Amino acid sequence: MIASALAKMRQVLRNCFLVGMTGIALACDSTDAPSTGENTGGSSAGHGAADAGSGGDGDQAMGGGAGQGGDGGLAGAAGEVVLQPWSDDSSHLDVRCNSFFDGTMEFRADRAELSAEQLGLLTGLRGVALSDRCLQDELNCEVSIVDSDRSSASYIASEEDGSCAPSSALAIAFLSLKPFLDTVPCRYGKHDDAPPIGADARCLQGLFTPFGGTTIEQVLELTEPGRSYHVELDECSGAQQVTELSVQLFDDANKVIATGTPVATPGPDGACLALDVSVDTATNARLVVTTTPSFSPVSDFFFQFY
Repeated sequence: MIASALAKMRQVLRNCFLVGMTGIALACDSTDAPSTGENTGGSSAGHGAADAGSGGDGDQAMGGGAGQGGDGGLAGAAGEVVLQPWSDDSSHLDVRCNSFFDGTMEFRADRAELSAEQLGLLTGLRGVALSDRCLQDELNCEVSIVDSDRSSASYIASEEDGSCAPSSALAIAFLSLKPFLDTVPCRYGKHDDAPPIGADARCLQGLFTPFGGTTIEQVLELTEPGRSYHVELDECSGAQQVTELSVQLFDDANKVIATGTPVATPGPDGACLALDVSVDTATNARLVVTTTPSFSPVSDFFFQFY
């Protein structure tokens, strides 16, 4: 149920970010602002934003010189908005980041799946008022947080805390998010020279295909003999996608040990192909994903490995 709700939230966020094969992201205008938890019934939408009310005069707002607080939260130091995105009531997190040079990755986890370090870093998230500085190739993130009462709030974060279009979306200061991002093990789609990938159900590992088709290779760590490992390609269930790609797994002797087959039900992740494999001894395996020139629409997509 959380996956379905987050899929709907993600669609709203995609109205605020145009993320395609170029990886360029543009913030939306105020008419497309992400939800701030309108289903919360007066609960913690924005975790602090609701407490701000209408703000108040500049000399009454926190930080004084920051001016009027507005509906998004109290004004703090210049450029800061008082928010507490992650609290003791937060139960689930979904973070998707994209840039032109890195590609895309997504990390999603329940509270119990986060380390003590990660939980501590999330409490340090703070709000920011986006500037009009427009750097289209920078890293942009969509952050969705679900509370224990199943209410939710959505935020954006941009590497330079800027927006290429007027926006009333709730924003997280990128410098407060980056320490957490540094702990995330998920692979960006254009990081081809990175080390082997370990099994992690929290990650949607990024993949990228250009026009004309391509072959993508990633090394997977199969560290537990006898365990069944699952690989699934996601966000590729379109009619001109699922029939125009393939996935195979090769052992260290270059022998095919598993081949992906079509997924009967794509589900909220838009799955298209999947495979399962187990090994007798711990080894690394080479994942090979091939797209044809007819693969369309060309875009970032993902694989899960767990």
